[in-house]
Amino acid sequence: HFLSEPPDPARFVVTCRNLRICNELWKSPIDMPLTVPQLERVGMKGLIARLTQRRQHLLAIRLCEWVGHQRDQVLFHWACERIRHARGSSCTDEQLCEAVLAKF
Repeated sequence: HFLSEPPDPARFVVTCRNLRICNELWKSPIDMPLTVPQLERVGMKGLIARLTQRRQHLLAIRLCEWVGHQRDQVLFHWACERIRHARGSSCTDEQLCEAVLAKF
């Protein structure tokens, strides 16, 4: 018999998902060379944290939605970055508050 035991469909789905994620991360503009074993080692939360640190907030949020993770930490980091970059701009506090609250 080719396989000693029947393949686990859930494991197959997870492996395909991880492979798809790794392939997308290799593409520009992300350019994050990550293998499936590395992804399994760092985990989805670790990957989402890395994307957030690289200011890839939209991709991190989409990944959270796709794999079913909470996106609160990504949005919090995005809001902090938005506030930090608005310091020297002509944006008022009210405009900044509206922009941040629109995302939450």
